[in-house]
Amino acid sequence: MIEGIIVKALSGFYYVSDGEKVYETRARGIMRKNGVTPYVGDNAVIQFESGSAVLDKVLPRSNALVRPGSLGATVEYTSSNPAVLTI
Repeated sequence: MIEGIIVKALSGFYYVSDGEKVYETRARGIMRKNGVTPYVGDNAVIQFESGSAVLDKVLPRSNALVRPGSLGATVEYTSSNPAVLTI
């Protein structure tokens, strides 16, 4: 198991950096079933199965940058755990 930060999310693939290498991962189906959505900036744990990396779990967020969703219907996360925010 490797712990890292999600640096990119694209079409169901999540790119997780451990500080030395970036791994291309897919989220486990149980995460979708439980309503867990990984966001860029999340701390995550990955495992290797059958030669590929799998996003095993997302660690708790310390904070998040959110904005209203389309037509104000839902809230969308734009990033999580931002270290510096410039306005």
